[in-house]
Amino acid sequence: MEYKSVIFDFNGTLLFDSDFHHQAWKQLVKERLQLELTENEMNNFIHGLPNVEAIEKLAPNKYTLSEKEQLSKYKEELYRNIITNTPNIKLVDGAEKLFNILNSKNIPFTIASASIIENIEFFYTTFNLNNWLKLEDIIYDNGKYINKVDMFNDALAILNSEKESCLIFEDSLSGVTSAIEAGFKNIILLHQKEYRDEFKSIPEIIYHSNNFKDIFTFLLNN
Repeated sequence: MEYKSVIFDFNGTLLFDSDFHHQAWKQLVKERLQLELTENEMNNFIHGLPNVEAIEKLAPNKYTLSEKEQLSKYKEELYRNIITNTPNIKLVDGAEKLFNILNSKNIPFTIASASIIENIEFFYTTFNLNNWLKLEDIIYDNGKYINKVDMFNDALAILNSEKESCLIFEDSLSGVTSAIEAGFKNIILLHQKEYRDEFKSIPEIIYHSNNFKDIFTFLLNN
């Protein structure tokens, strides 16, 4: 099938950054809550939750909403600082090559990310995304989205394309579920580690890999 547009998730898809988030959470919890974050707490209280909800789970009734929002912003600042101080930080292998191929074929693409604007602007500068995208064309968490369903729809509107010929790149079950709920049928899953069992029965996932180089081969042959 010939795809006419592409929507990328960012965190965990174009950038394998789960370890950076973990480091930021551990530092936040140690500094501000005077606690050591365990792996069990990371799995049960952090993964898949908005920062404010995660902070409430870690410290029930300790902070006001405003205080939790400030802690959330601080956690993201820690995360950005960790990336800045990581030598040779780069996008997932093959991502830039794919961007160049899409541009050469005049296939429009954008990013739909649950990241806040401060992170999006940081990514845009750090990874020179201006070579391929306009900042204003990136969909991000501006406070109006409940999940990524409408994010995907808004990204598609920017691309002026159709769902049947749009390819989605995602890494999370929630992101895949949102894409399917929005009506997209062609999803490629990026995974930094193992391919988890919960993805295996999802027919909309047409391919999975931990790098874009293998994905090139798949796309050329399908």
